[in-house]
Amino acid sequence: MVGTYRGHRIVQHGGGIDGFISAMSWMPNDNISIMVLTNFSGNNPVPTLVTQYAFDRLLGLTPVDWTGRVREQSKKQQKTQEENRRKASAERKAGTTPSHSLADYAGTYEHPAYGQALVSVKEKGFELEVAGFTVPLEHFHYDIFAVPEGLPGPAAQFGGRRVTFLYNKKGEIDRLLIPLEPSVDDIAFTRK
Repeated sequence: MVGTYRGHRIVQHGGGIDGFISAMSWMPNDNISIMVLTNFSGNNPVPTLVTQYAFDRLLGLTPVDWTGRVREQSKKQQKTQEENRRKASAERKAGTTPSHSLADYAGTYEHPAYGQALVSVKEKGFELEVAGFTVPLEHFHYDIFAVPEGLPGPAAQFGGRRVTFLYNKKGEIDRLLIPLEPSVDDIAFTRK
């Protein structure tokens, strides 16, 4: 990414994989380069905070309370998440059960762009494997199951998302709707 930081041209690149995040930043006009490596992934503001703090010091700028700003943003996000959880809980229809046995939902489902989604019944419960993630599923209502909140690591991003199973006129489970992309309708996978 190319942009500016407090009036100075900046070039940045970052990356991450389970358990690690890296951030590289350059101010070519100021002869400053900063690289931050962490061994913590997920919602980790540390690389950005360290980089901003270092730029402020190296450029002789008045320090900004970046940590305070992140705390405020985090509080707002937590409040929004709590409101979303309350709304989801209010939408839940109490006393419903799935229309089929869990074994009937198990199987391989496919999408031409997203590949396969595998639904299986394990000793520890019902789970979905899709797009490189494996997440547990809990009954929400009817034929809709939800990914629990508070999962560790990158799978945490799926917490609260609802997976819907659909069936054909014969009553056989034949499709699966997964909310993989927040800005589009749920992605439909067809049973293989």
